[in-house]
Amino acid sequence: MNFVLSFLILSLAAVFHITILSKIALFNVMPNLVLILVICWTYLRDIREGVIWALISGLILDLFSGAPFGTFVVGLIIVSILVDVLKRKILGETKIAMISNLALGTFIFDLIFLVTIKFSKYNIDFVNFIKYLLYLVIPEIIYNTILGVILFYFISKFSSWLLFYENQIKILKR
Repeated sequence: MNFVLSFLILSLAAVFHITILSKIALFNVMPNLVLILVICWTYLRDIREGVIWALISGLILDLFSGAPFGTFVVGLIIVSILVDVLKRKILGETKIAMISNLALGTFIFDLIFLVTIKFSKYNIDFVNFIKYLLYLVIPEIIYNTILGVILFYFISKFSSWLLFYENQIKILKR
């Protein structure tokens, strides 16, 4: 996929995530739109495009967050690799696989985020670590999975259109 188009889509998603989604949290939890996009794109396309999307969006979020720099990049790249491995080696391409990828990807991303925060300047004690898991991670898994299933339909339509467009360009270049 065109790097400029990827950058534009992910920049808009990151700005939307930072500005608007932070205002519409349910039970103090907001969906992670960028994570959902990376999971869906990796699932629909391939590991190369998924990692590119993870890198671009991770850098954008790292620049604007208060978390230690690299937290989002590392978390999103690991999740992208996990999605690809689960799709190719374990779950295949089914609806259950996509739902599993959304849920497990959210859990792994949040766990990486938590561990990074724990070992940085924000030392979180064990009790708060467990509270975070119970009161924020589990609801976010549910939230991301539901929203991801809805968005997956539109992302897959966009991916199909883009593949058609990319194939037309290849034909014209011959």
